[in-house]
Amino acid sequence: MSGESNGSTTYQVALMGTVKADLKRFHQDLMVQGKGKAFIEALSKLNERLTKNPHEFGEMLYRLPALKLMVHQGIVTPLVVTFGIHEELPVVFVHVVKLLSDPNQELR
Repeated sequence: MSGESNGSTTYQVALMGTVKADLKRFHQDLMVQGKGKAFIEALSKLNERLTKNPHEFGEMLYRLPALKLMVHQGIVTPLVVTFGIHEELPVVFVHVVKLLSDPNQELR
């Protein structure tokens, strides 16, 4: 949703490609490991960052002038997200979400 709330813009978040399916799969995998609740909390925190202040989240990687997007990457453990912020509209496009690797997990 876009609109004004307390003088600040709320950004609409659009999940592109396989992001929604990837998030569901990550959640299922982490539930098996007993980390489902922490994942949902991280997802909620991520959504808040992207809807309220995406310009202040993560680091800007590059600009796509033809699409009027500034591409950023940010981390809310255990997620790494790559997203584009539209330069004129209050819209954030999430196009890649990955899980951070666990340094305590054995390599296979």
